[in-house]
Amino acid sequence: DYYVDDKTTLTYAVSGNYSRSSDVSTTNSVNLDASENPIATYNANSPGLNNRYSIGNSVTYEKKFDSTERALTVYLSHTFNSEIDQSSFNSLASNADGVYIPANSLDQKSNTLNNLQNIMLKLDYIHPLRKLKGYKIEAGMKNETTLKKNVFDDYNVMNNAEQFDTILSTKINYVENVAAVYGIMSGSFKKWLSYSGGLRAEHTFISGNNNAINKNYISFFPSAGITVTFNDSQNLSISYNRRIQRPPFYYINNAITYEDQFTTWQGNPLLQPSFSNNISIAYSHNIKKHAFVLKAGGTLVNSGFTDVTTVTGNRITRETEVNGANSKACNFGLYVKLHLTSWWEAQANYNYSYTYYGFAKGINLTPIAGSANNLWGSFQFKFWKNAAFAVSGWYNTGSVTPEGAHLPVGALSASLKKSFLKDHLTVSIAANDILNTMKWKEVLANTGIQSFSSWQGNYRCVTISITYRFGSHDIEERRAGEENDRIGGGGGGKG
Repeated sequence: DYYVDDKTTLTYAVSGNYSRSSDVSTTNSVNLDASENPIATYNANSPGLNNRYSIGNSVTYEKKFDSTERALTVYLSHTFNSEIDQSSFNSLASNADGVYIPANSLDQKSNTLNNLQNIMLKLDYIHPLRKLKGYKIEAGMKNETTLKKNVFDDYNVMNNAEQFDTILSTKINYVENVAAVYGIMSGSFKKWLSYSGGLRAEHTFISGNNNAINKNYISFFPSAGITVTFNDSQNLSISYNRRIQRPPFYYINNAITYEDQFTTWQGNPLLQPSFSNNISIAYSHNIKKHAFVLKAGGTLVNSGFTDVTTVTGNRITRETEVNGANSKACNFGLYVKLHLTSWWEAQANYNYSYTYYGFAKGINLTPIAGSANNLWGSFQFKFWKNAAFAVSGWYNTGSVTPEGAHLPVGALSASLKKSFLKDHLTVSIAANDILNTMKWKEVLANTGIQSFSSWQGNYRCVTISITYRFGSHDIEERRAGEENDRIGGGGGGKG
């Protein structure tokens, strides 16, 4: 931070990251006939090596004009991400008697290069209205440009020789520019009532070497809110907004990836953005050091993203992402935070939701509706000066999807944290998924297919983290960029 004067600050921030990782995934599948007798088995092995680095730079200019809230903020950032993946896919086929079938086996290698640049310019201005005390106008603009290059080269391996596959290999050059302007008017009546209303307009331009990606459209997003403050410890708020969700970049990459010879996933360059209308109401009440929050809401989603699975005539299961998850949902939640003693703190959050998905050809057979319950709880115990031990757990009863349902799942975790050297050095040990229960399960039913699937990552682990903080704790922490949350996962396949 450079303080030009007591009302003007110029900030420069930089961040960098480099990671190198390797992983191996295995898939064991059995192909059955109509009577569910085994026809063949497939044992697939997929080792991979990933190298990724990123660097971000940002400059922020902040100007406070007077003793009121009148202020101007200008923000400019540039982020560059580069990712190189090398992976192999080897699937061995055997008949019902366990005899190896070379003709049905598959051996592939792939190299993926994924480069992405993100440039963002933001301007925000706040202007209090002197003639209308308690009222202010906020206005601003934002322009974000994303440049993406993805090269996915696939090779078939036969007799230890690699042959370039021109059908599976893809190249994508992609430019996306989103320009937005917004205005918000807010005010208050005495001390117990405040309200606001605003509108944001966006223009989206997308161009790529695949004509199906090209888009050019304008969208509008209204928002409004009202808050009633009963006293220093109680308030009630109601809000409405319209939002947009754009597909992650790997969703639109049409590269094909294999789980085995009969199970594939492919991106969809025809995906359109999804829009939602959201309304929520919340009541909060603080009693001494305890906090209670009641909340409820509803959401209407149009053209939401969902996986769709089809089976071809030669028994190949194809999975891709489509627009079609039109849904209506309502939810109710309760959050509680209790300071039971000076050394014991408890938190809990319960959420109930009911979701209705309409019938969509190729996605489901009938409309699907159902409820879900989610419970999360945490206990923290302080001891030995600033040391703390925490245990937490969560459980989800399952939920419906546009194609079927997710089954119940939950996990239990614990952590131990201690600070040293006047809080400059922090050491923490965390145990995740202690009971090894975080196993995801899903059922789906569509034309020509009924399936049950489950998957589980290496969530059960212990991590040790050591953090050292230099300088004063009074210095405000700043991020090196307001990174686009769609940047990650831009490789040549599903993950």
